[in-house]
Amino acid sequence: MYTKMWTIFLFIGAAKAGPITVSDEEMTWVEAQSWCESQNLQMLSIHNDDDQTAAEAACPTTNNCWLGLYCDENAQSHCKSTDDWQWADGSTFGYANWKPGQPNNYKGRQDCVWMKGGESWLWVDFACDAFVSESGKLTRREALAMCYDDGMIHDEDGYVLIERHRDVANGYFSSGNGIENEDDPEANTYSIIGALDESEYLLNGGYYDLKLIYKYHDEEHPEDVLEWTQTSWITENTITGADLSKIVDDEQGGRRFYGLGRSNSGPTYLDGDGTATTYWWHAVASKREHIGGIPAHQSRIAYSSELWIRTDEAMLSVSGPIDVERDNIIGFVDILDEMHFEMDFTISAWPTSGWGGIFQCGTTSNDRYPLVMVQPDSPSLGFYTWFRDGAGYSTKGGYSGGDGLELNTAYHLEIDFTQSELIVSLDGVVVVQEAKSPHNLHSQVPCGVFSNNFNSAAATVSNLYIDSIDAPSEPMEFRGASDVSVLQSGEAQTVSAEQSVAESAGSESSISLQIVIGVAAFGMGAISVLALLALKQRVQQKAAMKPAQEEHVPEVSVSAVPETTTNGQEVAIEMEAKQETV
Repeated sequence: MYTKMWTIFLFIGAAKAGPITVSDEEMTWVEAQSWCESQNLQMLSIHNDDDQTAAEAACPTTNNCWLGLYCDENAQSHCKSTDDWQWADGSTFGYANWKPGQPNNYKGRQDCVWMKGGESWLWVDFACDAFVSESGKLTRREALAMCYDDGMIHDEDGYVLIERHRDVANGYFSSGNGIENEDDPEANTYSIIGALDESEYLLNGGYYDLKLIYKYHDEEHPEDVLEWTQTSWITENTITGADLSKIVDDEQGGRRFYGLGRSNSGPTYLDGDGTATTYWWHAVASKREHIGGIPAHQSRIAYSSELWIRTDEAMLSVSGPIDVERDNIIGFVDILDEMHFEMDFTISAWPTSGWGGIFQCGTTSNDRYPLVMVQPDSPSLGFYTWFRDGAGYSTKGGYSGGDGLELNTAYHLEIDFTQSELIVSLDGVVVVQEAKSPHNLHSQVPCGVFSNNFNSAAATVSNLYIDSIDAPSEPMEFRGASDVSVLQSGEAQTVSAEQSVAESAGSESSISLQIVIGVAAFGMGAISVLALLALKQRVQQKAAMKPAQEEHVPEVSVSAVPETTTNGQEVAIEMEAKQETV
């Protein structure tokens, strides 16, 4: 593969600035965010003149490039004030390089921002995703995706790695401040806990979502994975609001897991009871050994530890537990192309007759996005999942099957659906996988435990999490046939970077960044349009507002009805160029 490169020397103000990657094909903002995530990258954020200069060097002069900037959906000024904007990577918005008269949120649908190539690289607001124009055409605003590597390790569930002790055989942590090898996640001892801004990880509902993994030299029990939420930050001395319902723990006293807090024992930074006792079981970032390793879960001794924290803000996230009852609406979500639902449920009694509803997005028998029910035969048949979008819609998910369900037992349910498939998993096992008909997109659909469509089941729901993210491409285990498509690789231009940091006592650090810009071939392929995580699409068009400044730009309109298909996935569409005032 031939790669052309040239080098530009710049000064970047953010210590975490990393290589910039630019797509070779134009796409909408929503598609750009999904494309960046498919490369394990973040959409680019800009915080000073040096970041702006680096972005200008990366974006071709003949193109426009998307920035990771979008408007707060609850904006009081309808996205016309600079105070309404935020970065998709969670960083603080402050610096801006707007074109005069921008942002103007023309016709109430310009919630995202691109940088105009070749025009002083000024910022202009545009529509995030496809929309229907006044002429009735499905219209797309397209630019190149621009992404960067934030230097952190992300997993597919929305967590980032904040501590890892690879192997105690290679040593222990030397620092007790929660920061060690912060620029090298592959080091034997890695921790950024002490450098985190806790406010960036606080989810809706006022809690933190955490995952702690211990690994053992034991073939019968190689690891423990502890998943829980708590309302206190992990470096606080006292642990509060911990929901430990997913964790099996037979220990008592100082060996039991209560969440994570700052340890008052010298050998470790965090432990499983904070300062409640002098024990240091469930150690995180330990500085010395205990019986040859890390004191971990259920009195086991681990050789490795990992701590992860969830970063993405869900459309709806409620820790609970919530008692299932009729008309108990707990929130509203937009039903988009690809959705992910998670929850834990426990049934205390079976319905004596008919159906008992556990969860539904929608309020009638015709809008089930999805619907989860049980009935008197659920001890043998399991629960029932149903997806329906209108009276003529025929997709049904079916029973979970297997060994059925038991009373007073906590189950972890995950539901993923796309425009073509419904996948339901129970405790990590795929129990339903069905082809489905395409569905319409809907705005602000009520979700409840339970709605007025059925009688409520005698059950509780907790750890409810709803968002728009990738559906699983390869289930762990499936009881039946499987046909799950995977994303094809994309083609990219890569802007790599080398950083040197010079620091002196009592002075600010200066950071030198060397950017190497090149073109690498990967092949764009067919990429599903995934909705952005934090930004919900507005389906209802807002009232048109008079623009502060008019600008004429070409608009690409796409016929809403596909004519032919190629290779089962490429859609041949009629395109026409037209002009629209922005």
